[in-house]
Amino acid sequence: MAPLRIASFRRLWVALVIFNLGHLIQVVASSWLILELTNSPFWVSLMIAAPTLPLLVLSLPAGAAADLLDRRKVLIASSTVLCTAALGMSLLWAFDLITPGRLVGLGLAIGIGVAFFNPAWQAIVPSLVPSSLVPGAVSLNSATGGVATALGPAVGGLLVATVGPGWSFVVAMVGYGAVLVTMLVSRTTDW
Repeated sequence: MAPLRIASFRRLWVALVIFNLGHLIQVVASSWLILELTNSPFWVSLMIAAPTLPLLVLSLPAGAAADLLDRRKVLIASSTVLCTAALGMSLLWAFDLITPGRLVGLGLAIGIGVAFFNPAWQAIVPSLVPSSLVPGAVSLNSATGGVATALGPAVGGLLVATVGPGWSFVVAMVGYGAVLVTMLVSRTTDW
């Protein structure tokens, strides 16, 4: 828990918790919505694959971008892509313009955003804390994934059942936006 005493790490870590929860809420909502739209296992599998396929295909270029480019800018750009895709999902749902193809396309955009976000986030952590605290910071980052995996689908299912998938996408946008806003207001001297 020692890394949480460092303000810049703590701010970004809290934003990451919100980000991960929002992401898993979006996964649940989009999977449910595509099933409602199509009643097709094929489309559901496409929706599940859409945000994960870019992780496989873009891992090497995204890792290189995290090493060669300004990590803060990579995090801002990828968070912007994620926010825009989640906003697109919610607006298309609100105006009854959502189609399976559009939903899968936005899922691909989310996958691209996550593919570039993950290595940049992992690469920025050692610059936020002293070297002696890096193992603890890495453990805390791993814990966010576990917490989000446990809570995200449950919250996502509750949101879909009570307010619908459109609002779930808004919550996901807020989750993605947590990192975006934190990066925009943080001083570059923090890392």
